Amino acid sequence: MKNLYFGKTFDFRHGAMSFPGAMSFPGALVFLLAFAAYIVVAITPAQAETRWVSDVPIMDELEIIVDLGFSFDSPNGRIIGIFATSDADMAMVKGFYDTALQALGWVWQNDGWYRGSEKLSLTRADTSFGSVWRLMVQPR
Repeated sequence: MKNLYFGKTFDFRHGAMSFPGAMSFPGALVFLLAFAAYIVVAITPAQAETRWVSDVPIMDELEIIVDLGFSFDSPNGRIIGIFATSDADMAMVKGFYDTALQALGWVWQNDGWYRGSEKLSLTRADTSFGSVWRLMVQPR
């Protein structure tokens, strides 16, 4: 005794169900493995995303001091001041910015990074509450 129900046949005597055009076992296995790989990639958290101020990347170890920052356009180009605190040492911070800024087209020359008509400088000042880092983007 078989009934047709939405393209499926069901044999009530044997409890068997068949699907027209069903996949073979190897085909189903490949599909399941591909689907599992997709799910793993889709739900795996991405590496921490880089924070940005304008188009300047901010190192994760830097805590921005919002009240000190500024940004404006001048007749000669934009001027951006970013201030942050951190316990990271100069080598670590400089290493991050060497890598990140080079990938963005900035080139290190003597006292800062240069790209087009702009200069980005990084300086550190030691204060009573720790190191304060200043990143400045300004016209050359």
